Amino acid sequence: MNSRFLKNNISWQKKAGFWALLVTLLFAAVLSHRYQTIKHQIVEEVELSFGGFKTANKHLISLLSQRLSLLTRTLGLLNYVNDESELTLVTLATEWQRIARDVNLEGNFYYVHRDGRVDLALNQSKEGHTLEWSSGINPIIKNYFKGLSWRDEGVISTKVIYDKSNQQTYYVLYIPVFDKWSKLVGWMVNEYDQQAINQTVHFVGRPMLVERAVIVTSDDIVIEGDFSQDTSKKLLNLVGKLDYSSLSDYFDDKPYRDGASPYDVGSGLMFTSVLDEYEDSNPNTAFLYISYKDLATDSRHWLIFIAIVYLVSIVGCFFAAYLTEMIRREKAVVEELNALREAAFEGEFSQVIINPTGKVMQVNQYLAKKVGVDAEQMIGTKLTDFGQSDPGFDEVLKIAAEEGSWLGEVSILGNNGLNTIQQMTVTAVYWQGKLHNFVCSSIDISAQKTLEDKLMQLANTDPLTGAANRRHFEDSVFLEQSRSDRNGSRFSILMIDVDHFKQLNDQYGHDTGDLCLIRLVETITKLKRETDLLARWGGEEFIMLLPETDLTQAINLAERLRLAFEQDKAVPSFTCSFGITQSEKDSSFAILYKQADKALYTAKNNGRNQVVEYASLMETD
Repeated sequence: MNSRFLKNNISWQKKAGFWALLVTLLFAAVLSHRYQTIKHQIVEEVELSFGGFKTANKHLISLLSQRLSLLTRTLGLLNYVNDESELTLVTLATEWQRIARDVNLEGNFYYVHRDGRVDLALNQSKEGHTLEWSSGINPIIKNYFKGLSWRDEGVISTKVIYDKSNQQTYYVLYIPVFDKWSKLVGWMVNEYDQQAINQTVHFVGRPMLVERAVIVTSDDIVIEGDFSQDTSKKLLNLVGKLDYSSLSDYFDDKPYRDGASPYDVGSGLMFTSVLDEYEDSNPNTAFLYISYKDLATDSRHWLIFIAIVYLVSIVGCFFAAYLTEMIRREKAVVEELNALREAAFEGEFSQVIINPTGKVMQVNQYLAKKVGVDAEQMIGTKLTDFGQSDPGFDEVLKIAAEEGSWLGEVSILGNNGLNTIQQMTVTAVYWQGKLHNFVCSSIDISAQKTLEDKLMQLANTDPLTGAANRRHFEDSVFLEQSRSDRNGSRFSILMIDVDHFKQLNDQYGHDTGDLCLIRLVETITKLKRETDLLARWGGEEFIMLLPETDLTQAINLAERLRLAFEQDKAVPSFTCSFGITQSEKDSSFAILYKQADKALYTAKNNGRNQVVEYASLMETD
C-alpha cells in the first residue's frame, strides 16, 4: 500500500511538475512578448526624443543668432545715422536697452573693436541688463579678438576660451561688424557662463528630465534642461552609475566610431544621436543612457537554477517578478521620455505637430492662447482655418517634405485681424523611411521687424525735414541709372535752392529758417508724384530724382513748384531757384549733378526765382 501510494504520489508530482512547467513557460512567453513590445516602444520613443532634441537645438541656435544679429544690425544702421544725423552713442545705448527689454536677452553683450577696445556693454544682472561705458572685459577675450582675422560677412561663430590664471571658462558667441566699405571694424560678442547656458535652454522644460540624458556640444559644453542641481553634481551622479570599463570600450571601440546605436555597455543601453554637423568641426552629440540588467545572462541563470533545484513554482514566481519589475522600469523610462518630450514641446514659443495631410495632431498652450481657442479645439483642424499666411502654409509643408526642413519668416493674418511676423522652423520627421509628421516651431518677431523698419527710416531720412538724405538719394539714383540703361528710359535731376536763405536766417532766426525748410518739403510733397524722390542735399539746397521724366515734364514740375513758393502768403515768404538736367545713355550721376548744379548757379546769377535747364546753357555756348 505504501509502495502504491508512493508510486501514485510520484505520478502526481510528475503531472504537477509538467503542468506547472507548461503554465510557467506559457506565462513566461507572454511576458517575454510584452517585454519585446515595450523594448520596441522604448526604441521608438528614443528616436522621437532625439528628434525633439534636434528641434530644440536648432531653435536655440536660431534664437541666439537672431538676438545677436538684431543687435549687430542695430549697430550697423546707427553707424550710417551717425554720418548724417549726428547721433551719438547715447542713441545706440537707448536702442540696445529697448531690445534687451523686449527680446529677453541672455548673457553679457559687448561691441569689441579690432584693437580690443570696448565702447559699450550690456551686462546681465538680477535686475536685468545694465548699460556700461568703456566696460572692461577679461584680457584673454580681448587678445583673442585682437588676433582674430576674418573675411566672411555675417557668419556667426562660437568659441570656448579657458583662462588659466583664474581657471575660468568663457563661452562666447560672436559675429563680425563691417562698415559700408566692407571693412572689418569689430565684433558683436555675446558672453555666456555655464549658468547662462542652462538658463538659455530651460525652455526644454522645467519639470525633472531623464537624469541620464545629456547633450555634449562640439565645444565640450554640457547642456541639460534641468538645472535644479549643478551640472558638475549631475555629471558625477551620471558617471557614478556607469560601468567605467564598458563605457571606455564604448567610446574607444569601433561601434561608437561607426555610429552604432543602441549599444550594450554592460550595465545598460547607450543611445547616441548627432544633433547637427558643421564643416571642419566636431558635431553636437546627444547621449541617452538607460540602465538595465541583461536579460540573456539572467535567463541563463534562471535555466540553471530550474535545472538544479527543479522548483518550477519558485522559478516561475522569480521569473514573473523579474519581468514585471523590468516592465515597470521600462514603463518608467517611457514615462520619463514622454515627460521630456512634453517639456520640450511646451515653452514660450509657438509649436505644433502636423500630420502629412496638414491636420493638427498636437499644439502647445502658448500657440492656442495666441489663436484664442482651446488646444483641444485645434486638434484635427488645419492652421489655415485660423488665418492666412505669406508664404502659404501648404507651400511651406511641401518644401519641408522635399528638403527635410524649412526656415524663414512668415507673415500671418489671424481671423481676429491681428497681423504678426513669425520666425518659423518646420522639420519633417521620418520614421522607417516614411513621413511621420511635421514639427513646426515659431517665435513672434513683429517687434523686432518694427524696430528694424524704424531704424531703416532713421538711416535713410533727414531728421529735420523728413526728406531723404544724401546716401539714400545716391543709392536710388544708382538703381534708376541701371534701370534706365536696361529699358532706354530717361530720368531727370532737379536741384532746388532757397533764395536769400542766409538773410532770412539773420532776420528771423535759425528756428524760423528750419520751419521754412519744412514748409518747402511739405509743398513739394503735395505736388510731386509718388515715384519722385526728394532729398536734402545740404543746408537750404535740395535735389529731386524724377524717374521716367523727360526735360519738358521736369520743367513743368519746376514751374509749378516755383509758382507755389512765389504765391505762398505765409510769413516769412521765400522763393526758390531751380536747375534741371536730363540723363543721357551711360551718363554718370557725377556728371548729371554738375550739370544740374551749373544750371542752378545760372538761375541764381540771373536774378533767382526762375527755372534753368542745362540744355539751354549748351545751346547758348
